[in-house]
Amino acid sequence: MDPSNYQVVSFSNEMGISNIDPDINSAAVDSKGTVWIGTQKGIIKIALDARVGSRKPVLLLNNVFCFLEKVDSVAGNKFSYYRNHISFDFAGIWYADPQKLSYQYKLTGYNNEWITTRDRFITYPNLRPGDYEFMVRASINGNFIDAPTISYPFRISFPLWQRPWFLILSAVILISLFYWYLTARDKRIKSLQAIQKEKIESQYEILKNQVNPHFLFNSFNTLITVIEDDKKTAVEYVNKLSDFFRNLLSYQEKDIISIREEMELVENYIFLQQKRYGNNFKVNIDLPSLVLEQYYIPPMGMQILLENCLKHNAVSRETPLVVDIYQENYEYLVVRNNINEKVIKDPSTGIGLQNLKNRFQLLNQQVIKVTNENGFFIVKLPLIK
Repeated sequence: MDPSNYQVVSFSNEMGISNIDPDINSAAVDSKGTVWIGTQKGIIKIALDARVGSRKPVLLLNNVFCFLEKVDSVAGNKFSYYRNHISFDFAGIWYADPQKLSYQYKLTGYNNEWITTRDRFITYPNLRPGDYEFMVRASINGNFIDAPTISYPFRISFPLWQRPWFLILSAVILISLFYWYLTARDKRIKSLQAIQKEKIESQYEILKNQVNPHFLFNSFNTLITVIEDDKKTAVEYVNKLSDFFRNLLSYQEKDIISIREEMELVENYIFLQQKRYGNNFKVNIDLPSLVLEQYYIPPMGMQILLENCLKHNAVSRETPLVVDIYQENYEYLVVRNNINEKVIKDPSTGIGLQNLKNRFQLLNQQVIKVTNENGFFIVKLPLIK
C-alpha cells in the first residue's frame, strides 16, 4: 500500500504466488530494502524498486465512431447537428491480470458524474448541439485516485436555424416584415379611406347630376313627347329610366364593377339621351366578350365621360355628336368623341373627371390618359384585371 494515495497492489496467482502459507516470523528486510518471506514451498523475494502507486495500467482510446462509422479521432472532433450518435472504444493494458481492470467515464456537457464499468465501448445517442469532452480512466483495484485519464473534446454544431447569427438575422427580418406589414396596413387603410372618400364624392356628384331638375325636366319633356307620338315607346322609355336609376343606386356602393355591368348602365343612359337628341347623338360600342366579362372599372366611370361629352359639345343635325367606345390592347377602355364646342358653355366644376382619375389611381396605381388631337377628345381608362 502506498500511504500517499492509498493505492494497493495485490500480488497473487497472476504472479505465480498461490497458497504460500508463510511461516510465523518468517519475513525479513535486508539492507537494500528487499523483502524476504519464508513459506512452506520456498522463499519469496520482493524487490520494490519504485512506489507502489506508480504501477498503473496504460489506457488507450482506440477509436471514435459516429453512427458506428469510424472517424479520425485526431482531426474529426466537430460533427454536424444530425451526426449526433457518438461511440467510444477504449482499452486499458495490464498484462498481469487484465480481468482486474475497471473503468470510469463521463461526458462533460452531458453528465458530470463518473460511471464505473468494465465495458470498453460506450455510446451516446441523440446528443444535443454543444461542446462536450469524453473522459475515461482505469484502475486495477477500483481505486481511481490518481488513475490515468484520457479525454476527447468534441463539438456537435448547431443547425443553421439555431446559430446566433441566423437567429439575429431572422429577428431582424421578422421585425422588418412586421414593420412593413404595419406600414402597408396603415397605407392600405389610408388608401381605402381615400377610395371611400372619392367614391362618396363621386356618388354625390353623379346623383346630383342625374337627379338635378335639368335632367329630370329633360327626361319628362322627352317622355311627354314620346307619349304623344308612340305609347309603346313611352313605356319602354319609362322602363329604361327606371332601370337606369335602379342600377345607379345598386352600383354606387361598389368599388369596381365588370365592364358588362357598366355597359348595362351606359346603354340605358344612351337610350334616354337618344330619345332626346335622336340620331344627332350616336354611340358606337366595339368591345369583345373577354373585356366585358374579365375586366373591371369603377362604377359609372363611362357614364361620367358620356355626360362630359354632352355637357361640353353641341348636339344638332348640323353638328352631330359621335362617341366611340372600344378597347386598346386589353389595357385601356377608350372613349373618343368628335369636338363640337358649344358657343355658350355650361358651367363646369371639373370634379367629375378629376374624381374618376383619383379613383383609378387609388385602385390600381394607374393614370387615366386624356388627349385632344385631330379634332377628337380621347379618354383612356385603365382596365382592371
